[in-house]
Amino acid sequence: MNKNVKIIIIGVIIAVVAVFSAVYVIQRFSHNNNHAKDGSAVKYHCPMHPSYISDKLGSCPICGMTLVPMEPSTGTSNTSEVSGQSVVTLTPEQERMVNLKTVPAKYRRIALTLRATGKVAHDTELYNAIIEYQNSLKDYDNLKKTTVGGDTIKSMESMIESGKLKLKHMGLSDAQVDNIKKDTPYPTNLIMSSEMTHNENTNVWVYLQIYEYDAGKVKEGQRVAVEAVALPGEKFDGTIKSVDRYLDDKTRTLRVRAEVNDTTDALKPEMFVNADIYVDLGTKLAVPEDCVVDSGRRKIVFIKLSSGKYAPKEVITGNNADGYYEIISGINSGDEVVASANFLLDSESKLNSAINAAQ
Repeated sequence: MNKNVKIIIIGVIIAVVAVFSAVYVIQRFSHNNNHAKDGSAVKYHCPMHPSYISDKLGSCPICGMTLVPMEPSTGTSNTSEVSGQSVVTLTPEQERMVNLKTVPAKYRRIALTLRATGKVAHDTELYNAIIEYQNSLKDYDNLKKTTVGGDTIKSMESMIESGKLKLKHMGLSDAQVDNIKKDTPYPTNLIMSSEMTHNENTNVWVYLQIYEYDAGKVKEGQRVAVEAVALPGEKFDGTIKSVDRYLDDKTRTLRVRAEVNDTTDALKPEMFVNADIYVDLGTKLAVPEDCVVDSGRRKIVFIKLSSGKYAPKEVITGNNADGYYEIISGINSGDEVVASANFLLDSESKLNSAINAAQ
């Protein structure tokens, strides 16, 4: 290749670069000019500190990052119901890049398992209270067969009512108290094992402690599985029979009584136990727990408004069970809720809101 040809090629390259540079400058000037005419001159902000706005390209005085142009307003409102956050708009390509997925909020049956600790009952106080109540029933029945005056009968009736109230205060349910009759076998399983009393009743009482925040979930009739610390691997099935009516003011726990079947007489009074209480919460409006962004101050989900448009919604949640959050309020059944990339949406939503507030 001779020298003249090389000079011509270099000249052509320089000319092309000059043309493209000129076009870019003209377009940029025209773009900025149009914004200026609309009263919206190009401004710049810091990606890390969106509240810092500048009319000129440069560096952030806070962190030193290079300022970037702010997107011009499209005239469409991006405000949301959640303070400090805005609606987020994504292109299909951006949705694919962040692997964004949605799921419908819907009603489903959910359940949870509560873990509790306790011990096998050795409750002489309750045993004596039950015996006293049974004796008062016997005395009352005998009095009615005599010619004793009405005042004595009324006094005995008052004693029976007082005995009922005492048993309920000690934690027995209304049904348990009503089932105690004058000839009901003494509840020896409250103080010793069936082996010691030669009792055919193989059920034992287990007292469990429920923390205050779980107190409202435990009900009579729920199924429980008990495992003694001293008998690893052995499970004993039972049922919740009563729930105390008041919390322990020192431990802030609620005592729950369960009747557990022990055919081998392995459970001894005062043995420490762990228990699983199975709580059926019923059918509730719920979303997967990954959908909920919990800031500690509030809980946020993002719902799909339309193609590529997602709005933050503050929700009030209930129980967290089976990998789902119960939704008490904030969204409706059928709403499409973002199930992945929601933390990225949350950050973008806060960033956009801060930028809009600074403009």
